[in-house]
Amino acid sequence: MVRAASEAVGRARLRDAMKAQELPWPDADRSDSTAASAYAKSKPNRIVIVCGDLASSDERLGMRDDSILPCLTAIIHNGANVNHALPYSSLRAANVQSTLNVLRVACRAGAARGLPAPIPLCYVSSVSALDQRTGSALSADMITRTNGYSQTKWISERLIEACATGRFAGSGLTPCAVVPALIIRPGAVSGHSVTGCSAPTDYVNRLLRGITRLRSVPRDFCTERVDFVPVDFCCTGTVTLFNAFLTEPKSFTPAQSFALTNPVQPRWSEIVDWINTQSGGRFGPIKLRPNHSDWLADLDTDRTNPLLPFRLLLRTHISPTNTWIDRDTHSRIRELTADRLQCPPANARLLLVYLNRWAADGLLSPAPSATK
Repeated sequence: MVRAASEAVGRARLRDAMKAQELPWPDADRSDSTAASAYAKSKPNRIVIVCGDLASSDERLGMRDDSILPCLTAIIHNGANVNHALPYSSLRAANVQSTLNVLRVACRAGAARGLPAPIPLCYVSSVSALDQRTGSALSADMITRTNGYSQTKWISERLIEACATGRFAGSGLTPCAVVPALIIRPGAVSGHSVTGCSAPTDYVNRLLRGITRLRSVPRDFCTERVDFVPVDFCCTGTVTLFNAFLTEPKSFTPAQSFALTNPVQPRWSEIVDWINTQSGGRFGPIKLRPNHSDWLADLDTDRTNPLLPFRLLLRTHISPTNTWIDRDTHSRIRELTADRLQCPPANARLLLVYLNRWAADGLLSPAPSATK
């Protein structure tokens, strides 16, 4: 599903987005001999554009009609307005109402296919719906003290759980009793572990670029750990778990959840050391600022620093701090893939993949204050 006025516009939007991330497009240029293009050519017509809008109040999610429903066999719901600054009221339509409407689509798709139950749903949530230091579920009281984005994910998970366990049966909220569902909670998603491609607006991207651009980090942040999970592992891990759920649903509990965090979470002091000792001087030296307010003053002088939108957050902490690791998830993925799929560790090699990519893309020029 793509927000677009027409299929042609939606196809162009998706093609451009995939090209920017160096992903193969099925209608690849026949003269292109790369391995990615060869794969794309071998899988023609795998992408069907459906125009819609998750934020639409329409139960069809903005789709013109239900003609796509008999073609659906499963749904991965990975769409959301990811903004940690906006309140719940601004995010509810795209993040919560859309989840309820996706559940309704799953029910109607099952009926359109003549099935006795809805089609399965994989809901991509976030670790921000949990206590990020312990991994335990947030209580209703605790969730009121989090940001609007975390609240939308927490409430959407409760909707999924209610539908998966039949608690909505007869309520009128969904047209059927039980929706087979799986919940995936990625940690802080970072770039591709091989190409370094990433979304420039992602927090981890901004965080690493902003610190490197300033050539400084507050000393009091150096004990904080950083959780960043390469996007290729998040995608492959999600598909691996969902395929297993589709194949053997009875081996999963209703609305079972899996957290995709990185089992290796370095401290900022380690990241600073890697940049200073293993980048050949290209991106450092990164200096420790003893006074936190002085570091914020450095940030204020760099009006194009990617971290500026997060200045209020940076007054207290800097990192996505998941000090817990869902080892059961990693064990399940290794078991399902015979150890072929493991999360790339957050180490110096991965960091240099990102830094080199951003430098090649012109995103790592030092701040004016850093060159003085």
